[in-house]
Amino acid sequence: MKPIAPIAVWLLDYFLTLDHEVHLYTSKRGWGMPLILFLLARYMPVVLASVSIYNDLSPSIGANQCTINYSILFTGSFLVMIASEGLLLMRALVLWYNYQFVKVTLIVLYSIVVMAMLACAIAASSLINATCTQSNPPSDLDFEITMLVRYLIVGLFCSVYF
Repeated sequence: MKPIAPIAVWLLDYFLTLDHEVHLYTSKRGWGMPLILFLLARYMPVVLASVSIYNDLSPSIGANQCTINYSILFTGSFLVMIASEGLLLMRALVLWYNYQFVKVTLIVLYSIVVMAMLACAIAASSLINATCTQSNPPSDLDFEITMLVRYLIVGLFCSVYF
């Protein structure tokens, strides 16, 4: 029952703002960076959730397909986080348009956050093969690798929360 609640909230938000989205896509302003970031932040989580559900519920997934799925998840999560933080940065820069110090500070902080996210994503993606080829039953090394990947993913999210 718990996984249904976020999907219901997303669907409600989607249908409540559908007319605004259609107007945004068909406006004469064209496709710019804010619209691309919005599309990534808005629709990429649906793709990532689908890949994750397939990866978790598939009864006999091979190590190669598991590696591909986790690569998609790590890369997609990184892109979604950069897109959402980029949109937040754009909003803040618009609000502080006269204050050069604040603008420079925000851009420097955004760059630091992106570098921390990139470091965690690269470190986690380097352990994908080890995660997908665990022995049955899992050994202590498999458990340690899984915990390290979890810590790196938590680090990815914590850098965004910063």
